[in-house]
Amino acid sequence: KKIGNPAFNKYRQLERKLTDELLLTRLHWCDDCNTFSDYGNHSKVALQTIPLQVSKKKIVNRTMIVQQTAKPQFISEIGYVSLFPLFTKILQPSSDKLGIIL
Repeated sequence: KKIGNPAFNKYRQLERKLTDELLLTRLHWCDDCNTFSDYGNHSKVALQTIPLQVSKKKIVNRTMIVQQTAKPQFISEIGYVSLFPLFTKILQPSSDKLGIIL
């Protein structure tokens, strides 16, 4: 195809955005976690055990799932997203983030 082809240029622009290390760092580097993280409208879910009185003499523990209100935030768990910039070779060998995530 010709380089002047609008479809080619559209995909070339997309490729440049997806491989831009500075953009990746600005959007996905979490200083608190020291890793690349997904960012979005998330909530934390936790199990909480509470005592429940079933009679005057008997108390039993019940475990409940407690979910916080969703808010824009980084996901603090380390997973494949944390290593994705390394696997895709977006991070340059000179990146200051490389030593931190390794």
